[in-house]
Amino acid sequence: MTCYNRIRRWLLITTLLGLGLFVLIGCNHRACFGIVFASNRAGNFEIYRMTSEGHSVERLTYTPDYDEQVVKVSPDGSKILFDRGGMRLEREVYLLDADSGIVSQLTDALAYDIPGTWSPDGKRIAFISDRDGGCYHLYLMNSDGSEQHHVPLVTDSERDVISVTWSPDSRYIVYGTREHIHAHVVLTPTLFIVDLSTSNVTRLTDEELGNCGGPTWSPDNEWIAMDCTKGISSDYKIYIVRPDGSELSQVTIIGSELGACWSPDWSPDGTWIATVCKGVSAGDYGEIYIIHPDGSDFKQVTTKPADYKPDIPADSFLTWVRELHWSPDGRQIVYTATVDGTENIYIIDTDGKNNRRLTNHRAVDRWLSVYRLP
Repeated sequence: MTCYNRIRRWLLITTLLGLGLFVLIGCNHRACFGIVFASNRAGNFEIYRMTSEGHSVERLTYTPDYDEQVVKVSPDGSKILFDRGGMRLEREVYLLDADSGIVSQLTDALAYDIPGTWSPDGKRIAFISDRDGGCYHLYLMNSDGSEQHHVPLVTDSERDVISVTWSPDSRYIVYGTREHIHAHVVLTPTLFIVDLSTSNVTRLTDEELGNCGGPTWSPDNEWIAMDCTKGISSDYKIYIVRPDGSELSQVTIIGSELGACWSPDWSPDGTWIATVCKGVSAGDYGEIYIIHPDGSDFKQVTTKPADYKPDIPADSFLTWVRELHWSPDGRQIVYTATVDGTENIYIIDTDGKNNRRLTNHRAVDRWLSVYRLP
């Protein structure tokens, strides 16, 4: 390489770094994507990012007196939403510019504000707060923190909002609730859907479905997947339903070998649903499976190590696989798993091959968020 070419290459790299495109270094193929997560490897939870090859790990926050949690990256990957709190009871929502490193506080209500997620168009943020006293309610704000307002719901007086999930067209939100009876929380999760243009609320699940959670929209806006304990069973199963509550269909069939499935996640093209499923024997701690929405072609993706030793009882839902996300191109699944008392990040091809450990610390890495690289 000539001296001139070396200088050109150096200028190109430094320019890209100046733009915050650290992720291009260490990515050897077009399928590479970015991962943002929180980790307590420094003693408290801070925010980090890296490539899907485990390269260019970068610490983004330095706040030893606080924990950063519930990390959500914007659709374009340029901003990171998270909540921050210390020893006090309140938590607030913050925004980190991934390129400049500038952190902005979006809420300041001296309340428990929990970031829900970005709208798919990147214009708004949904979050949950108890700032008005009583139950936790649904709030919206613009992506810069302006125009914060409560979304009035018919369930406000008796139920806490515990989760929010935007529709792909940014028009609707599915929200999970739990009952608030005589100042006591009763954990009976039920799902509702709200039309943000009218505030009309539709109940998505009923008592027959039991406890329901983990709602996720299909990319075409036509279906919602969720996990529910229908009937007297305590085992979660995956269902899909239309946004108007019609055409309810069970996806996973619980049989003699399969005990429960939960945490559904649609593939980017909508042809698969990934889920964590647990067997019925004492040695089963949950693996990742994929299945078509019509219930066909059920495939196991992960297999825990043969020498795996659990840190928790076998009947717990806190299994060795903790959370999962599809890669932007739908060819891989990134997930967290517990091994030897740690929780680290892994990635695997959807055919079960090339399982790789991306982080390797005596720490907890969680609250993953993935995004396409520029």
